[in-house]
Amino acid sequence: MALVVVCLAGLGLLLPVSSAARSVYISSSNASTASQYDIDPTTGNLTAKDPATVGTGTDPYAVAISPDSKSAYVANYTANTVSQY
Repeated sequence: MALVVVCLAGLGLLLPVSSAARSVYISSSNASTASQYDIDPTTGNLTAKDPATVGTGTDPYAVAISPDSKSAYVANYTANTVSQY
């Protein structure tokens, strides 16, 4: 897993990306969702995957990517669970 800094709405966010730097995942604790995007290798632009967002447990706050980049894991703070995608 690699980490990348992304500016979103004026905030610098440290986000996990897959080891091949092809995907990025963002959790939203307000919406209890995780968003997933493909990274264009030439431009760095993000394109929403299908589905663009998936439901998580309550208050997702951290995302990790498996070493083989086949799974994403979201830690859900209030639910005290981990969601796997």
